[in-house]
Amino acid sequence: MNNITLATISKGEPNQPYYCFAEFKKSLKDFPITWLDTSDYTGLSCRPRIFHNAIKSGIINTEYCILCDSWDLVFIDTPEQIIERFMLMKCDVVISAERNSFPLDYKDEFDKLPFTKSYKYLNCGVIVGKTESVRKMFEDMDTDNIPRDTYDEVKGWNYPNEQSFYQASFLRQPVSIKLDYNQEITWCLHDVGVNELGYAQGRIYNNETVSFPSIAHFNRGAKTSGVREPILEHLKLTLSSMKLGKIEAIHDFYLKMFYLNKKISSNLNYDLILIDE
Repeated sequence: MNNITLATISKGEPNQPYYCFAEFKKSLKDFPITWLDTSDYTGLSCRPRIFHNAIKSGIINTEYCILCDSWDLVFIDTPEQIIERFMLMKCDVVISAERNSFPLDYKDEFDKLPFTKSYKYLNCGVIVGKTESVRKMFEDMDTDNIPRDTYDEVKGWNYPNEQSFYQASFLRQPVSIKLDYNQEITWCLHDVGVNELGYAQGRIYNNETVSFPSIAHFNRGAKTSGVREPILEHLKLTLSSMKLGKIEAIHDFYLKMFYLNKKISSNLNYDLILIDE
């Protein structure tokens, strides 16, 4: 589809091992990524304004758009397949949902909504929608006036939370906005245990929502909880990134590559090989 823009914001490249920036890029294969200008970036609260300006200036000018994080998520389906899923949801904008309310500003209001699963709180890591409707949502959020990170000599740093502004707009419904309660598009994996992961047909399966999500989002604690590694391995993103030199290769990589190379491993005249780390 030529009517989809996938846009993200990245202030440099992360070097912490719990991120999956290389795998994010790998997972999109040849689909073009629109990297938005970060020269005016001072913190997470700037992101709604940067996305909004990209639409207003025509950088994002397609019928549909996918606005997403890039450091802690990977795509399982193509953007085209994601838009097909979005269209079946019969709304203007779909925003991810997670199990925890962060921040707590509107938790009581979200608890009163007719949610269908345990993923009942807004997570702005992935936004999918009709571009014009997304623009109207950002206008409702008044993105130009969302406070930036500020420092006070007495109080210290103040970090406004962008999700609070998304939460408020969702509750106002300036256009038809739905939360992805069933994790059809994005599985937000914070507070999800390894025992909840399902694997079938080369994909990741959500046992609670009975869905095959299109995106795996390792938000917050999911980066180090143990769910990240088996998912990336199942999707074969870790080995390929190591092979291409996009991330550092660990000793386990060489063992797996040796095991997978049947031509080499079957022609060695040994019964047992010991590996010293």
